[in-house]
Amino acid sequence: MRVVRIVRRPVERMLSAYLNGKHLMRAHGYTFPRNVSFATVVSTITALPDHAVNPHVRRQGAMCAVPPGRVEMRVLRLEDYQIWRPWLMAAFNWTTLPVAVRAPRTSADRVTTFYTREMVRRVEAWAAEDMRRFGYAPWTPAAHARA
Repeated sequence: MRVVRIVRRPVERMLSAYLNGKHLMRAHGYTFPRNVSFATVVSTITALPDHAVNPHVRRQGAMCAVPPGRVEMRVLRLEDYQIWRPWLMAAFNWTTLPVAVRAPRTSADRVTTFYTREMVRRVEAWAAEDMRRFGYAPWTPAAHARA
């Protein structure tokens, strides 16, 4: 058996989840009001334990535990899609997989529109273990452009 987990840069993932309404999905009794600001979502999620928030917004490391038994696990960064796409198709004998990832709603301009520097620091501090584990440097517009 083989498990593949796809991860994403935490700052962009948090914004993408917000823009797609993932924070509104109920998780263990905690729900945000529909008109909640992004700043409130960031400050709340980064203060709650992972099990209390929807999986779309919790730390990725919480969902990337090593499976029990003899299961091969590989973690792939979404930003590296063009690099690992051929491997994934061959590994699972897939004949179709999108040539490119759909254009993200989290461009560098969008990130800087929604985030303050303090919010970026807060998300990165909250997701520090994920960033280390999955090889992400701190978010900058230049880092986004390379992804």
